[in-house]
Amino acid sequence: MHRLNCQIHLSLITTGLDHFQQHRMVWKKEYLLLHAQRRRLQAEVDNHLAQSSEADESLFHIYKDFEKYDNKLSYEFIEFKQGTLDPVWALR
Repeated sequence: MHRLNCQIHLSLITTGLDHFQQHRMVWKKEYLLLHAQRRRLQAEVDNHLAQSSEADESLFHIYKDFEKYDNKLSYEFIEFKQGTLDPVWALR
């Protein structure tokens, strides 16, 4: 009986690993797809910004303001994360 229980337990562990590996493969595939889409879309945005900036000087200044604001938000997010999330993760 003990041997049967060990075999069942080993089977469950192996099945769990198989599911974990499948899950990991699916998410890795999805990550690569999303990463490629993001790179393509970022290239389109960059191209649009370059063309628009050349065509109209006022758009250039507006896009620069957007970029400064985006950088400010990124910096504030990093500060927020360091002040809130990082200490929580350090508790682990």
